[in-house]
Amino acid sequence: MRDDIDTLINYRTWAVAGASNNPDKVGFDIFVTMRDAGYLVFPINPREPEIAGTKAYASVADLPVAPDVVDLVVPPGATLGVVKAAIERGTKGVWFQPGSESEEAVGEALRAGLIVVAGGPCAMTHRRRWVS
Repeated sequence: MRDDIDTLINYRTWAVAGASNNPDKVGFDIFVTMRDAGYLVFPINPREPEIAGTKAYASVADLPVAPDVVDLVVPPGATLGVVKAAIERGTKGVWFQPGSESEEAVGEALRAGLIVVAGGPCAMTHRRRWVS
């Protein structure tokens, strides 16, 4: 898993599915930290027009470019749809934050050949590595 994490962190175009305007939520912290570290990162939240001053998108399909990585901070019931959209866009990897995994979504991502981080650490444990 360590090699997969290293590979994903080195990709510079990300989307955060489940990005939030609530600073107490992981979806806010991941998005803002990556954005401020110089990543091109897109917030995905169908209920918000923007996240932390950045235009938000309703889904992976709506993004202006295909992200290299989709970080999932959504309930397990929503992950399969996000993963399928990521596969259709040509995303290279997905990172399931703790509590977002569903066996079906992880399996779909693996069958499609995506790099998958699941059942492991929260992306925020690697925040020091994002600073460029």
